[in-house]
Amino acid sequence: MKYRRSMLNLKWNDCQGSVLTLVILMSVIISLLASSLSEFVHQESLIGAKDENRIKAFFLAEAGAAEAYGLLKEDFTQKDDPALFLQVNLRDGAYDVDILQTQGRVLIQSTGMVGSVSETIKMEIAFDNVYEVFDYGVFSNNDIDVIGSSLIDSDVHSNTAVNLQGITFINGTASTVGNVNIVPPSGAATIVEGVYRKTFPKFDFNTYYNLADPADRYTTNIVFDNVNLIPVNGIVYVDGDVTVSGVVNLTGALIATGTITVSGTLTQTGYLNHPALMSRDGDVVLNGSVQIGEGIIYAGGDDVEIQNTLIILGNVIAFDQVRVTGLGTVQQTQSSQIPLGLVLEESLDGLRMLTYHE
Repeated sequence: MKYRRSMLNLKWNDCQGSVLTLVILMSVIISLLASSLSEFVHQESLIGAKDENRIKAFFLAEAGAAEAYGLLKEDFTQKDDPALFLQVNLRDGAYDVDILQTQGRVLIQSTGMVGSVSETIKMEIAFDNVYEVFDYGVFSNNDIDVIGSSLIDSDVHSNTAVNLQGITFINGTASTVGNVNIVPPSGAATIVEGVYRKTFPKFDFNTYYNLADPADRYTTNIVFDNVNLIPVNGIVYVDGDVTVSGVVNLTGALIATGTITVSGTLTQTGYLNHPALMSRDGDVVLNGSVQIGEGIIYAGGDDVEIQNTLIILGNVIAFDQVRVTGLGTVQQTQSSQIPLGLVLEESLDGLRMLTYHE
């Protein structure tokens, strides 16, 4: 009987030891879990705070860029005054703006800062002035390709690339959004690459239709061959294609909705501030010899192609390409004259954003 009680006491004591060990283990596990949970909550709190600061820094960067954009929209020349773009400190952080300029390109770089966190945004901008196209003797919305013998006594600009081959020289600045590609002995006095894209000018052709005398309006394709064109108001308006052959003398402007092709000899005399040759939707193809007294040659829908001698006091402007090929020769002098009918949209006379990077 005594022996049996001793065995029971021994088993009870063993059970008590096991329970104590289990309690200790559970306490350790709970303590570790609590510590891990506390560390996790702490880390999540830090991450949350950092994310919140990053968001704040981003909005501060945007605020700085917006303020700089507003200043430059008011007066674009302020881009040259670094004193206007100092760091601005606010309650929750700060922003710092830099105006970076390279080869005519302008970049607003704004950095927002909150604590140790910073966010930067970049915005490339340009002052979109449609009049600046007329500062160039030759302007193309696409490539300028010269493969022949040409002398251009003014600046030229392409919104893509300038390609010079043959015996060609630009006695001015060749500027482009892309590259100036030269095969010797061709060359240019000055080369500027990577500039911002210029806005192609648009004209209201109804202006010319309304100015043209009814006797000088043509409603179908027409060929002018060995004639003297002296329109009443200085405008010949053709709703269609025009071909000039033989020897033609023109006083004023030849305006067409389609393609203008000169295969003979054309001598133009300027009239007021009218253009010389303007196509609304087609090409201007100069296979013959052309002398422009004053005015622009304008292809509003396609190319200007020059395959012979062009002597011009004015501008050559093409929506697509300007191409000089074969025996093409351009003796060009820039004119400060801007023709009638230029379309001025609000967006074409102010600041515009070209690119935006976060």
